[in-house]
Amino acid sequence: MELDRQNHDSHDADQGIVQQQRSPPMYRSITPKARLIALSDTFLQYLRADGIVLPPDNTLAAPEDDSWVVSGGYDDEDEGLPDPSKEWPEIHARVKAAIAELGGSVSPKLNWNAPRDATHMILSNRLECRTPGDVYLVLKSSRFIANNLDRAFEGCIPESGKQGDLAGAVEKEAGIYHDENQIPYHLVLRKYVNVNPALEFRCFVRSRRLVCLCQRSFKYYEWLYEIKDKLLRDIQKFFDKHLRDTFPDPDFVFDVYVPRDRVWLIDFSAFSQNIDPLHFSWEEILNMDRPDEGDSRTIPEEHMMRAQSQHRRQSSVDDDGRPNRYFPEEWPSVEPPISSFQPQFILAGNTDSAQLDFGLEGNSAPTSYSLIKEDRVPQDVLDAAETPGGTAELLSNWRETLARTIKADQEYQSDSES
Repeated sequence: MELDRQNHDSHDADQGIVQQQRSPPMYRSITPKARLIALSDTFLQYLRADGIVLPPDNTLAAPEDDSWVVSGGYDDEDEGLPDPSKEWPEIHARVKAAIAELGGSVSPKLNWNAPRDATHMILSNRLECRTPGDVYLVLKSSRFIANNLDRAFEGCIPESGKQGDLAGAVEKEAGIYHDENQIPYHLVLRKYVNVNPALEFRCFVRSRRLVCLCQRSFKYYEWLYEIKDKLLRDIQKFFDKHLRDTFPDPDFVFDVYVPRDRVWLIDFSAFSQNIDPLHFSWEEILNMDRPDEGDSRTIPEEHMMRAQSQHRRQSSVDDDGRPNRYFPEEWPSVEPPISSFQPQFILAGNTDSAQLDFGLEGNSAPTSYSLIKEDRVPQDVLDAAETPGGTAELLSNWRETLARTIKADQEYQSDSES
């Protein structure tokens, strides 16, 4: 669905601002530990290339609770396979180091998207990578990552004449890009946390107002309805305190995890049709009522961009995501919001959800469903997952097939040249 250009005030700066993966120091206390790795053109070419070839030192990490026997490294039949990491040894070394520094398990993300649609490639069926090979495997298997690389600005509306004026100069200084070829891609490796999926929520922000939020999971949990009001209060308070007036772009999407009485910031995304609206539709979000401009106190966007730019000059962040120092006085203080507006909050099984109309008789019964087509996986993968040792055997057969294909291609090229 194309976003309505008359109703959508966002522009291509959405992607440019959100791509700044160097999390500001003010967010360190509310986000999981992470490491940031700048990616070279050769590594990006590897991600875009057809086929999946992993470095020879890759070891497939088996789940701790399974008695799987998984062989690591290449066997005799794999001797002819090239080692892709020879083209980007520094990145490979940094991925190894980051995994070790973060406790042995990480969840990867590339700029705006995590490869959530490729978890079936990991034996644990979770976005839990224990080796560099796991990281490369899910990145290359993900449609989300492919879109991240090839369609970065799709769904964002360009604002004519922006470059060349004051805002354009501020954007340039702040590192905001308007062309896929200019984007500095980064691999974000976050410390893996085994979260309760029932307590993950996606939140949508327009003009620095939290307009709606929903459960990330499509599974119905009756007990969530008992704490729904408290969840909304906690997330709204978290947004007002930490994000509303500090995030560079006034329109964005963020994910949170809310265990007990703590709210954790998990991810940022652009306010774009490339982002899954989950229980909403984009048309529904864009047509939602919003609080009046006077309902909450906000910092003018131009002033915020200047503050962000000045802060980046004084408090640089290393490539591994750790800031050198932090100057809290650089950030203007903001009074709490004054607003009677209440965001729309959707939980799975809620008959208010626009995504529940499947032609069923009534919608009163709790419903488990998923509209994320990218999460569909091949039938042979599903069958293998239901058989002890099936996934390991499937991967072994897949590697053998890949090796034979590469060998046949090499022989064909050799015959063609002779």
